Amino acid sequence: MQRWKKLEFTNEVLQKMEAKQEFNGKYANWYYAIFHETGSDVYKKRSKRILNCLDFWLWDAYHENEVLDLRKTNRCNMNRFCSNCRKWDLSRALYNLEKPFEKLVRDGYYPYLVTVTVPSVWHEDVRDVICKISKCFRKFYHFLSRDDTNGFKGRYVKFDAALRCLEITYNTKHGFHVHSHALFFSDVWNEDLFYKYIEGPFSRRMNDYLFYSDMDIQIMKLWKICWDGLRVSKYDSMSSNWWDLYQCDIRPMNFNGIYEVLKYSFKDTDVLDYRVFKTLVGALENMRIRQGYGLLHGVKLEDIEDGGEKQDLLSYLSVNKEEFPEQLATRSLETLYNKYANYIKISRFNKDSKFDKIID
Repeated sequence: MQRWKKLEFTNEVLQKMEAKQEFNGKYANWYYAIFHETGSDVYKKRSKRILNCLDFWLWDAYHENEVLDLRKTNRCNMNRFCSNCRKWDLSRALYNLEKPFEKLVRDGYYPYLVTVTVPSVWHEDVRDVICKISKCFRKFYHFLSRDDTNGFKGRYVKFDAALRCLEITYNTKHGFHVHSHALFFSDVWNEDLFYKYIEGPFSRRMNDYLFYSDMDIQIMKLWKICWDGLRVSKYDSMSSNWWDLYQCDIRPMNFNGIYEVLKYSFKDTDVLDYRVFKTLVGALENMRIRQGYGLLHGVKLEDIEDGGEKQDLLSYLSVNKEEFPEQLATRSLETLYNKYANYIKISRFNKDSKFDKIID
């Protein structure tokens, strides 16, 4: 049988999804604890939904051809703490970005990865920092994109589109490190500007010194102006030493890297205890974690519940013989990868087509 570009639930993918359900049990207990503290039924409902996520699957079963085609599955309304639903949500965001990205490439744009950081904070300040990053990033993008008084006349490169993703890491020593990764798009390519020759700090993770380019230093200075509320007229008099600035970086990037940029806003392994969980729940409530700017403004990137159109099966699969499917209901992922191990298990909903690219 031929392979096709759609979501295929391989046995390995199903086993990984089952393993991630263990986090949901922990999160369900913690949501219920917040319910007891606050009395809000919202958290009680979230507890139930995340606990029962993916506990029902309905398939069209083509037994003679050994194909299971997904009709629907029970999910928890795209809860940001559900490891599996986060990937469904991201899959649909990537699907929505595919055509705008293809147009940018056709129009001669190059993608650049930009990372901006701020000092780490503790529990009570996380939400304020997230709000401030969103506000400051808008001004930061205007510096690099606009030609009016909101733009920065001394910029090396003008950008016409950007896509920002929030990320939060946590450890017990330094607290919450809130930062943003972003893809910027420009029709300018100047390799010299991105040559990293300025020696920076020593990285224990890389076991080597970091190096910065002229573009890195400009990005750092403009980000410091935004974050510290300085006037842009201070740019020329600002120190160009990396240790006086917030750590930022920009580098050319290929389009395959978008899966890594948008992969997650936080790692399940960083949610170490109930207090960390409760902080993240409060900090992320009604917050955008992905945002488009410029030519990417208005692209739907979050809470995409529509499954999209279902593609013609014969467009993707060379069946051995024609047959009418039977409906098959299952409640166990283990049943799918054991009893139906030899079946090809697919979803033909086009907005799920990126899911298997981001499962880890």
